Amino acid sequence: MATTFGFANIRVTNDLGSFLLSRLGAPSPSGNWLCPFHADTNPNLHITPDGEHFKCFACDATGDVVDLVARFDGITVREAVKRLSNLNFRPGNHCKASVQPTQVQVAKPAAKSAWQDRDWQKAIDGVIRYAEAQLWESVGHPALDWLRERGLEDSTIRRFRLGFVASEQWHRRFPVLGQNRQGEDHKLFIPRGITIPWVRPGSWYASTDDEVEDPGSRWVGCNVRRLSIGDITTPLSEGPKYQALKGSERGHCYPFSDMVRGLPALVTEGELDALLAWQEAAAFVNVLTIGGVSQRPQQDAMNALAECPIHLLAFDHDVNHAGDLAAQKFSELSAGRARRLWLPSPANDLTDFHRALGKIPDWLASESARFGQPWPPTQSHS
Repeated sequence: MATTFGFANIRVTNDLGSFLLSRLGAPSPSGNWLCPFHADTNPNLHITPDGEHFKCFACDATGDVVDLVARFDGITVREAVKRLSNLNFRPGNHCKASVQPTQVQVAKPAAKSAWQDRDWQKAIDGVIRYAEAQLWESVGHPALDWLRERGLEDSTIRRFRLGFVASEQWHRRFPVLGQNRQGEDHKLFIPRGITIPWVRPGSWYASTDDEVEDPGSRWVGCNVRRLSIGDITTPLSEGPKYQALKGSERGHCYPFSDMVRGLPALVTEGELDALLAWQEAAAFVNVLTIGGVSQRPQQDAMNALAECPIHLLAFDHDVNHAGDLAAQKFSELSAGRARRLWLPSPANDLTDFHRALGKIPDWLASESARFGQPWPPTQSHS
């Protein structure tokens, strides 16, 4: 039976590259594919160096071959394991099955950015409102305590409308999300965890609509910090820590797109570090993240960063050096403005530093002195 196959066996017997070739065709000259999980116009989906995982630079979709099948076909991970157990995607053997397979169809990419679609926008707004309310109910108390333990104050949590989804949910199908290989519109999946909404550049986080002042779509996306079932402090057994809702567009500045001209930019790796830095040091720096170390900034983010004379990179100190590699890539985009910041050992990120009673403004002052930069920084009025 298919269910006797373990996850490890499925990954070994199904080559990720061969699977991508069968579904998406040949990659671009850069070795990347157009990502089927958002309206991709520049090939952003690639295979990571270990050869067993995929990642999209733009929407941050990530996982292994099991996750890929689940997202492609709109099914659960367990159903994806069953489906893959009947297939044998090996290098040079793009689709050998124990039964005659139906003709493989390439998933259709979405025709436009999902956040510009009225139905998707309404659904995402509903998810954000529901999760926001749940966080402050009894069901959300463990998640709220988890956020507080990270150093976030209630006023910060409320201002940026963080929320909590207690159990994973499936929303209806949306044409704007494109189609799976069965020709069906993709469904919207909401994982269990902390919801982190991203506002459209120029919009704001108000819970009331103002179609006169802000006639455009409110949200460009929503990320979810997935949490374990039961004791939420235990590490996740599988899958990524963060999962953006399908159709989300990453690469914009979070939490705000507007910069104070002349103040440095403090660029963090993730949203929760960004909120902590904003809470503690927004008077001194423009705090932002673009959604992860592998994320490419949108043009509006590059325009915003151009307002800042120096870019302070507060990326994590990972054992796999992902933060270091991201800093190098960011430096190439910053035209000499980027400066890599270093946290006192053993802190791995800003949250660790804050938990150890570190003062973020004092640390920024110390790091600025190392670069020969004045502190506090002076706002430009030009």
